[in-house]
Amino acid sequence: MVRCPLKDRRWICNGEVAVTKLEENMETRILFVCMGNICRSPTAEAVFRHQVKAAGFDQVIHTDSAGTHDYHIGNPPDERAQNAAVRRGYDMQELRARQVQIGDFEAFHYILAMDEDNLALLKRQCPPQYCHKLGLLMQYSKKFTGKKVPDPYYGGRQGFEEVLDMVEEAGRELLDHICNEGSGGMIPASCTYGMDSKQAITIAHVREIGSIPPQKIRNFLICLSRMLFYPKKRSWDLQEKQLKPNAGVCLRQAMPTAPNLP
Repeated sequence: MVRCPLKDRRWICNGEVAVTKLEENMETRILFVCMGNICRSPTAEAVFRHQVKAAGFDQVIHTDSAGTHDYHIGNPPDERAQNAAVRRGYDMQELRARQVQIGDFEAFHYILAMDEDNLALLKRQCPPQYCHKLGLLMQYSKKFTGKKVPDPYYGGRQGFEEVLDMVEEAGRELLDHICNEGSGGMIPASCTYGMDSKQAITIAHVREIGSIPPQKIRNFLICLSRMLFYPKKRSWDLQEKQLKPNAGVCLRQAMPTAPNLP
């Protein structure tokens, strides 16, 4: 397996280019939906965009939000939502409310509602061929058991904090889901958190993985994860945890089927 230029976001396995779902000359597009598009869905948009950028996928994952109703078209997010977001480092001030359009059902790959009421409205409006794109954001959560992101509009500050807690956790799981769909489940997106878009890489399928001994796979993933987290340190020795000057040595020992590593 050979690393290609980062802008290509792909790997070569046994001489063949392995392309993930995040490529194929198209973005993966996610639309978050609530009722008015001034509280929950713009919060989800801002949080998820931040997570995508932190993982280095901002050039291949597009994030947007909209409302099922036209109450607040053209308005900025609720000031309380903005204040809560700023306290956690998210910028929402440029966002403006809009209503879901019929073209959104074709344009977006994931259309995720904040609750079942808004999901029901989306299902009524969505053309049948695109209904498989609809879902709930919280279906990706592993921490929160409810399917609903509560509407904080009529509550106090704590409601907006609760929304942030929920969308942060569900957003991380959603991003891992999107990346795992294209990587065969080999490496989650969390492996690239903290790397910028020039450093991040997309992991593709390792071919014939069933024929590789589990220990070799484990060693390869250890080496690879260390290279991701410490891209300027080249590689780690598996036994003594000391730096080696040649990343290829470590990876070839762990996975002999990966030739010509730098």
